[in-house]
Amino acid sequence: MGASPIMANYGEEAADLAKLGGALVINMGTVTPDGLANYVQAIQAYNHEGRPVVFDPVGCVPSLPPPPTSTNNPVPAPALRRSAATQSATSSRLAASP
Repeated sequence: MGASPIMANYGEEAADLAKLGGALVINMGTVTPDGLANYVQAIQAYNHEGRPVVFDPVGCVPSLPPPPTSTNNPVPAPALRRSAATQSATSSRLAASP
């Protein structure tokens, strides 16, 4: 594949890196004002060179509503993906419970 990833945190490096080719992957993690400024600088540099930009919003999850306080107003639980084995074991335990 020939990939050579660089984890650069400084927007000042982006113009030189964009000239080398490849793509920019922005893995946000914890967002800070300095980080946002670096993201913008890097995106502008890669756009200027016509290079691809991939945005990976790690940990961007909407806040869940609070649990219901009564059974008259249930809040649906978030959907989780489970393997077939886990789902089968969970279903078996639920079916066996009184």
